[in-house]
Amino acid sequence: MTTVPEYEVKKKICEDMVAPDQLYDLTDIPEFLFRIKKLQEKKSSIKKNLAKRLSPFLLVAVCLPALFTYIICNNKNDKWFLLFLLVFIEINTLLMDFAFWNYYEGRKKAMIWIIETALIIIASYALFQL
Repeated sequence: MTTVPEYEVKKKICEDMVAPDQLYDLTDIPEFLFRIKKLQEKKSSIKKNLAKRLSPFLLVAVCLPALFTYIICNNKNDKWFLLFLLVFIEINTLLMDFAFWNYYEGRKKAMIWIIETALIIIASYALFQL
């Protein structure tokens, strides 16, 4: 008869972070305070990284619903078409933004801004021709 070897399941917890179940295991107060400080530094670095990640497509994705609301209020005929066009443009804008950032690995920010700005100008010209 063949037996299956038993494996111990171990939780891999990052050393930099404090997990809730580790709070009771820490008996050294300075170590606990040091880990809390590192965790707070990581949260502030996330905000800085978000500012570095800003791109024209993300700005457009945030402002686009307000623009489409204005267009829909002034256009009496094609409300459903414009609503589906908004969803389509939002999804494709975010998809293209992530594709550009992954392709250039976030290193060539000037090139990303130039490409995305040119595409936004072309798309906005085509949109206002409707």
